[in-house]
Amino acid sequence: MRSPHPRLPADARQADRGDGLTAADTIAVARDVALEGGYNLRDLGGYPTRDGRRVARGRLFRSAALHALTDADIAAIDALGIRLVVDLRTNRERGLKPSRGAWATWSRDYDTSTADLHRAIADPALTLDTVSDAMRATYRALPEEQADAYAALVRRIAADDLPLLFHCAVGKDRTGVAAALILDLLGVPRATVVADYLLTNRVTEQAAAHAHESLRRHNDTLQRAMVAPVARAEASYLDAMFAAVETRYGSVERYVVDRLGMSGDAIDAIRAALLVGR
Repeated sequence: MRSPHPRLPADARQADRGDGLTAADTIAVARDVALEGGYNLRDLGGYPTRDGRRVARGRLFRSAALHALTDADIAAIDALGIRLVVDLRTNRERGLKPSRGAWATWSRDYDTSTADLHRAIADPALTLDTVSDAMRATYRALPEEQADAYAALVRRIAADDLPLLFHCAVGKDRTGVAAALILDLLGVPRATVVADYLLTNRVTEQAAAHAHESLRRHNDTLQRAMVAPVARAEASYLDAMFAAVETRYGSVERYVVDRLGMSGDAIDAIRAALLVGR
């Protein structure tokens, strides 16, 4: 069982939010849900926003896949009162590793994702630099590729289908982008958003093992070192995503309006559902 107060990545501990506090001041609170057969399940609540409010605890959770949950894990998630699970995985991923648990689930009918790096990993000219470049390209593409899924996710939040849990395979890329967009929309400072994303690095070993197992099916000579940039959360990946959104739409809020089709009233409903205080 992991400690509820794990050691933060160095860059998260040192990230200054711009108000005299470090991201660690607000991120180093108990938020993990310890699991035996799953990992990377944590509460997105507790973070302060720029306008003096705070993201509510116990309403929105992010996770890796739920296919290996034990009965005790299912009971632990049941105790969260989850009303809806949003599964961001492809049809193939869901078919290979169907989730356990009887929660109401939303998923999208789609077959391929840029977050599935099998093609890049299979390239015989692959280097550590090209893998990192591919990851940044993936993050630039995810807000467009996953727009239908992200629109469904924020619509369900606006409808107060909470507590809600959303996940992909490792809980880092598709899930990490969704979490970052939501936290930014709520007004959480960018350094704290990045620090939350980097918390996935506490489970890099599990994520790397998952990625290596999957990717070796396409390249049986693949060395574990080449998987590290795929499995690891890097601030530059999230920076690339935000830069792409802001270049195209101007802001995350405009992306949510113009690309995800949410009205101003719906955004107000999301904030009312997920923010407390003031």
